Amino acid sequence: MIALPVVVDDHGALEFYESVERAESYLEAVDVANEEYRAYDAAGHMLLLKVVGARVRITGSGDTPRPDAVRDLLVEFLGRIGSERVGIEDPADLDLQSLAEALLAWTKPPQRSRRWFSPGRRSRS
Repeated sequence: MIALPVVVDDHGALEFYESVERAESYLEAVDVANEEYRAYDAAGHMLLLKVVGARVRITGSGDTPRPDAVRDLLVEFLGRIGSERVGIEDPADLDLQSLAEALLAWTKPPQRSRRWFSPGRRSRS
C-alpha cells in the first residue's frame, strides 16, 4: 500500500500529489522512460515509475523504506523555498508524513468559493 501523498523528485524540484492516479496523469511518459524522476511515498518507500503503452504507472517497489532519507530531502527542499512560506516554524517538529502533507497543501491551488453561482440565490434590491 502506498502512503499518500506521492513525492516526486525531479532533480531537486519536488512535486506532491494527493493520489497515485493524479501523479500518473501529470508525469510525462518520455521523462519517466528517460528516468528523470524518483518517487517516494509518505512512509519513505521508493516507488517504481514505468511506462505501459503511452501511460505512466506507479507501483510500490517493495524496498525497505528509508523515511529518514526522504524526510531529509523534504527538509532540504523546505530550506530552499523557506519553511515560513509553507507555515512550518521548525521542520524538526514534524515527521515525514506531516511534512509531505504540509507541502502538498502548500502546492495545491486554493479552492475558490462558488457562492456567487449558488442555485436559488436571489439578488437583493
